[in-house]
Amino acid sequence: MAHPDQAFGDKTYSQFGEDLVLLNVFHRLGIEKGKYFDVGAHHPHNISNTALLYDRGWRGVCVEANPNHIKAFEEARPEDNILNVGVGTITGEMTFYMIDQYSGRNSFDRAVVERFVAEHPEFKITEQKSVPVVSLESLFIHFGTPDFLSIDIEGLDYDVLAHSLVWRKPKVVCVENHGKEIMFDDLLNRLGYGKIFNTVANGIYIYEDRSRH
Repeated sequence: MAHPDQAFGDKTYSQFGEDLVLLNVFHRLGIEKGKYFDVGAHHPHNISNTALLYDRGWRGVCVEANPNHIKAFEEARPEDNILNVGVGTITGEMTFYMIDQYSGRNSFDRAVVERFVAEHPEFKITEQKSVPVVSLESLFIHFGTPDFLSIDIEGLDYDVLAHSLVWRKPKVVCVENHGKEIMFDDLLNRLGYGKIFNTVANGIYIYEDRSRH
């Protein structure tokens, strides 16, 4: 049970507590019920950076390439827009490499999947699917730029962010930067963002409108 002095309760769905950090950030920004994009959303609750926001009245767009997760999203997030597509730099189709039916390690980046399998030989690529892919920029145009972008697309994050955040700027971005922290810090800095926190595997960045300085 949450202590009365715990402003945001004692519940967290994120892998490393990112959602509690985000509630603090948005409280400081004065955003109580905003809009999110969860790209590579994986599951409506398990290791989710947006489930706690949904519980607190936020709504948005959940994008997940694996069709096996879509029913769970539709049942748990009826007020979100649920898209069963991948996200890349262009619209089209790409091959989705699957280790199993529900793994968060499934990816459009074959090199990422093969590296995981090489490091964990008990796994293997079990299936390859052709999946529709859209650009993040096209989602911004269709649904509007969100207050918060959570992105974890197993190897494609860097290219997608570099391509899509040039003109449209979510206020806060959370991206998996484990092992590539300097690279992502440099990219997001060039796009106008400053890092405000890093968990075990994810960086949280806030947009700074430098034109006002």
